[in-house]
Amino acid sequence: MLQDSSLDFKEKPIAQWNQEEIKDWATYVQSHYQPVLEIELVAAVQHAVKLHYPFSPRPTQLLALLALLHPTYAKGRLAQINTGEGKSLIVAMLAAIHGLQGKQVDVITTSTELSIPEVKEKSGFFKLLNLSVSENSPSSNKAAVYKHQIVYGTASDFQADILRQEFLGENTRGDRGYDIVLVDEVDSLLFDNRSHSVRLGSSHPGMDHLKLPLGTIWHYIQWMIDHMFEYKGQVYFTAKDSIGPASDITTDTSVIPIQEDKRSFITRMTRVYLEQLLRKLDPTEAQEYKEHFKKRSEIAQLEQKIKSIKEQSGTAQAAIQHRDQLVEALHDLPWSQRAPILDMPDHLRQFARIQLPSWIQHCLSALYDYQKKRHYIVSKEHRIVPVQYNQTGVLQPNLVWSDGLCQFLQIKEGLSVDPESISTNAFSNIGFFKRYGKALYGLTGTLGQAATRSFLEALYGVDFVVIPALSTH
Repeated sequence: MLQDSSLDFKEKPIAQWNQEEIKDWATYVQSHYQPVLEIELVAAVQHAVKLHYPFSPRPTQLLALLALLHPTYAKGRLAQINTGEGKSLIVAMLAAIHGLQGKQVDVITTSTELSIPEVKEKSGFFKLLNLSVSENSPSSNKAAVYKHQIVYGTASDFQADILRQEFLGENTRGDRGYDIVLVDEVDSLLFDNRSHSVRLGSSHPGMDHLKLPLGTIWHYIQWMIDHMFEYKGQVYFTAKDSIGPASDITTDTSVIPIQEDKRSFITRMTRVYLEQLLRKLDPTEAQEYKEHFKKRSEIAQLEQKIKSIKEQSGTAQAAIQHRDQLVEALHDLPWSQRAPILDMPDHLRQFARIQLPSWIQHCLSALYDYQKKRHYIVSKEHRIVPVQYNQTGVLQPNLVWSDGLCQFLQIKEGLSVDPESISTNAFSNIGFFKRYGKALYGLTGTLGQAATRSFLEALYGVDFVVIPALSTH
């Protein structure tokens, strides 16, 4: 390593600088346009590690740092390094070098549970080099966060902040660009989750009406489950609330033997039932329903009038008689002989028919598959918070399950049901990382087979390097 600074203001070798001297050097480097030799930057960053921690970077870490600083021309670089070699320190040193060169660095972690303590633990190191660092978890002050030179966070949080600024007009990122991105787990962020996307969801006028079909699906499926039973190895369904002990199950026409698995049977029957409730009315039905609805509205107004009169200790006999006459007339209307429908606006009725298959499947998933404290938790604010159960096990407070799943879990947990929201904008992992062009660098425990590498090279324009384990050199 180069021992003396090329900036003519320090006489001592870099390895002998104290904390104040290295801060002075870093301040000078960032405030002047004079270029600094890369080897000097590496030496200073190496010494800053020694000053902040009770150890110096290992040869493997320095080798990885140098390898990431020298990718093939016009390419980014992904490095494979063994677990336990200290990837987080390599990332911090690389971020520091780019930061000292005046670049804004975004560091991608797998979860906020990692990024928050990582920033706390590394902040002293970056401070030694006159670099500011922060993290962009949902609870942070976004406008202030993105003014820092180095920002840690999950890909989802970065993507969500970009969407909020570009499509909602919120000043989340200010004028921050896309200088450098460092990925601290390439395999989970770039390959396993390549189809992952972040979406902006918003409520639209009238979406409260969708609670009606969602609630109907939930209660109908619960009703079906309660009316299914097993007898001599065969599963049956009956619409009756009970069957007498003398009943012959095999001959009772109200008892239906189920020839498919329960889930398929429930799905098929629920879809038939809801399609009937959400059907599109022909002109004759529409007119009959309009007359029926008008009569029901008159009855509802009379009910309010009767209630008001009784509250004032008045006599409501005339109003009660009028109401009873309207109720009788209501039963005589043609619509009373037709199958009922769910009372909701026509455009939402059509939307509900489209969503029906997804809603039914998510209702069954909420009932049978999703388990509290494994797949989700209920927060102190009475919200459903997903858990990344198949990877890191961390909470995902920014994520809201769509297509009714969140609402069904709210019903399951006895919470207030939120209106269904509609995704208005989406941002994929691929689109996010490509914003950085060729300035994409990352570390991973495994780069995968040749096909995986070819895929990543073609998609992101990166090359690859394998860092040998410490014990082999």
